[in-house]
Amino acid sequence: MSVGKNIKNARKSKGLSQSELGEALSVSQAMIAQYENGVRNPKIETLYKIAHTLGVHPFDLIEESTPTTTIGKNIQRFREKMNLTQEQLGEIVELDTETIQQYELDKKQLTRKILCKIAEALNVTTSHLIWLGDGEPPEPMRCIATPYGSRLQTKKEELDLAFGELNSTGQSEAVKRVRELTYIEEYTKKEEE
Repeated sequence: MSVGKNIKNARKSKGLSQSELGEALSVSQAMIAQYENGVRNPKIETLYKIAHTLGVHPFDLIEESTPTTTIGKNIQRFREKMNLTQEQLGEIVELDTETIQQYELDKKQLTRKILCKIAEALNVTTSHLIWLGDGEPPEPMRCIATPYGSRLQTKKEELDLAFGELNSTGQSEAVKRVRELTYIEEYTKKEEE
């Protein structure tokens, strides 16, 4: 089943209309319809917000586009890429070997906090671990600690946090440097034809 169909089923189970879900997420009804019809895919951070609003786990909304790929297999793949045993990974993230094995076999559901710890230990983003498609995951994110626990951080949020630490002169210089990057082809988005 696709992400859109999963969102639609979860929304209907919750008894919400597209408009009500959109209002809860501060997006339009049309945007919800585009997600549900597969016209657009929500960003990972939006997927987490949708899941929270609908009272489901984000993983329940993700489509398994490649049946052979799972979150557990992604953990195993990146662990092996780093030449770590399950025991070594367990020591790093303070979990026993059996728990790591259960995660890799998809027999135990990951919490966001554990997902963040494993991603950090494997030197990848959480997006890499939960991405079930081909190629690179969309909008790589990393975990940040907040007074309320771990959560995912986008590149834009990271930039915003760093910008906030600068004084007025530093902020002016940062804006200038970002503008300079927009003139370098290697760093700019390609126009769609």
